[in-house]
Amino acid sequence: MKTFDILYFDLTSITKDDIIWGLLECKQNVKRSELRVPDGVYTEETLTRALAAIGDEELIISQDFSAVLAEACHQKGRLYLAWVYDAPQASLYMKEAKYETNLIFLFDRKQIERLKAFGIPNLYYQPLAANLTRMATLVLTEEEIASYQTDVLFVGSLYQEERRSNYLKSLPDDLRQFSEDLFSKDLGRWGCLRHIFDPFPAGNGDRMKEKLKQAHLEDFGFSAEYLLQTLIFARELAERERFLLLEALSENYRVDLYTGGTDPEGRLRNVQWHGPIDPAAEVFKAYYSARINLNHFLPSIETGVSQRVFDVLSVGGFLMTCDQEELHELFEPNRELVVFSDINELKIKADYYLRHEDERLRIGVNGYQRVKADYNYLTALNRMLNLVEHNFS
Repeated sequence: MKTFDILYFDLTSITKDDIIWGLLECKQNVKRSELRVPDGVYTEETLTRALAAIGDEELIISQDFSAVLAEACHQKGRLYLAWVYDAPQASLYMKEAKYETNLIFLFDRKQIERLKAFGIPNLYYQPLAANLTRMATLVLTEEEIASYQTDVLFVGSLYQEERRSNYLKSLPDDLRQFSEDLFSKDLGRWGCLRHIFDPFPAGNGDRMKEKLKQAHLEDFGFSAEYLLQTLIFARELAERERFLLLEALSENYRVDLYTGGTDPEGRLRNVQWHGPIDPAAEVFKAYYSARINLNHFLPSIETGVSQRVFDVLSVGGFLMTCDQEELHELFEPNRELVVFSDINELKIKADYYLRHEDERLRIGVNGYQRVKADYNYLTALNRMLNLVEHNFS
């Protein structure tokens, strides 16, 4: 494969350098820019600095899409490769995403469909990956394993957003009931298409859009309906489902939660609450030590498999996850990870695997072996760079 001269940019919203590790494994010439850039709205000054930072490199790369990098590369005639791990990423609905100099890789097939309809060229499907090389350097002591050991572990946001909550409360009675009906259809039912993405009845969308303006929610290029579905309905459903999952499991098992959220109503009084955990190392120690790692997909990830799955499996952690369409393409359920489609199935399977340690450990090993073989940064970046070499060089 060709050796590229590559300049990698960090985004201001992300602290993540796994792509650099992967590029070095691919034996590429890569430099890391000292300039951090935003993903979304930018100033002329930021664009000027981005233009000055780009030298003679053939290829510019970032984790997630940056509109200012797309603009700078377009002006300088450089290829810009963005590997996106958010779904949806709002900046992909900005005009800069439509440049032919962009190569955008996404992990959610449904997002690709939506973005193609928005008019974005050069979109490619690429599952996310785990940094197995970094994981090989991880050192755990017996004391650390004991400190993180628990029946069930969940690391992630509870999506408690006051602005969203206030928006829903401000709706007229009929629209509020319409919203509640959608949530009741979807709550705790995984592995099927979500009703929150159904087309809104005539009139409802326009009335909700007016309320969005009052809430000062920036829409980039989203339609009003899709903005409501992703920023309001998907996140509200995520909050309700994550509380539901943790509440159900904490009735009978020790559950540890690492999050920045709170529980003002005391619903999760049986859960062991912790603050946010260091994402660079400590979280992987926790994943390794927990008997069950719980995964819940943010509903705006419509079909794809998010980063937490690969991270847990990268250390041999045992993963139980709500069902998702592309899980069945990428993994073998009940051999490499365990899938549940409703709360009752979650409870039954959690009880079973907590009582059958040998099977639980075997599944963790199988999941690790699958990630090591197929979903690592070396494999993923080699595929992306081969595509660049054969189609754009």
